[in-house]
Amino acid sequence: MEPVALRPLSFGEVLDTSFNLFKRNFKSVVIISAVIMVPLSLLGAAAAAGIAPSDLSALGDPEASLEEVLSLLGGLYGALGVGAVLQWFGSTLVQAATTRIYAESYRGVTVELGDAMRHGLRRLPAMLGLVFLSSLGTGLGLLACFLPGIWLYGAWATAPAALIAEDIGPIRALGRSFQLVKQHWWRVFGLLVLSTILVTIISSVVTGPLQFGAMFGGGFANPEAAFDGGFLALSTLLNGLVTAITLPFVAAVVVAIYFDLRVRKEGFDLDRLIEDLGPAPTQAGSLEEPDRHDPFGLG
Repeated sequence: MEPVALRPLSFGEVLDTSFNLFKRNFKSVVIISAVIMVPLSLLGAAAAAGIAPSDLSALGDPEASLEEVLSLLGGLYGALGVGAVLQWFGSTLVQAATTRIYAESYRGVTVELGDAMRHGLRRLPAMLGLVFLSSLGTGLGLLACFLPGIWLYGAWATAPAALIAEDIGPIRALGRSFQLVKQHWWRVFGLLVLSTILVTIISSVVTGPLQFGAMFGGGFANPEAAFDGGFLALSTLLNGLVTAITLPFVAAVVVAIYFDLRVRKEGFDLDRLIEDLGPAPTQAGSLEEPDRHDPFGLG
């Protein structure tokens, strides 16, 4: 596998590089994503079918007691919450493992699936911390004045790639991304928006018929059909399957942006890339040994 050319890329070239990274590693990243997301989606679908209430008529009944309404809402939000938590956990692991594959692909190295999964699992606590901190920061920014949240979303965009490629902790990764994106915020934000639009279109094509069927099949007079346990289970499963395809592409975009910024701001070259990523894995189990004082890379 040839390494990716390390030179400043135009807006379109960053997207083209993202697609190429995704295509050249398609089998590996989709297998990893499917192995993680499909079982979790099935588990979430089963939970949604079991937890979601089968009869929501009390929500429209003015004579229903507060206890009945709270019970229905608890079951409904519980079903939605279980699926959301499982998908958050799985998507974070997928991002960690596929980012490792893309980072190595930049220097022309093919990473074995086992190595990528082990690395993803080792860095999972740090990635979960990163996702939590970035989500909390952008969420508070959106609540405060909306624009600060949007700004932080762009400023922290490359933090996942920095965390994996440089083997640093979540707080340092956020700061690293902030420094890299500085003076390139609009460009980074535009790439994120465009990739999000592409992913949304793909997701809508798959899940749209389900939403349409729930709305028109159940009839507008029966809006509860959209919150039926069976519908929620199928929706959770489909969303998980769509995520298994789209999430690796999003990770490729983030990695392409990250390395492009390093080339632009730091004169990043192949020698530096090899130094940063360490020895190339040559066989299963050859991944570098974690620091015994910080085995999960949280420091």
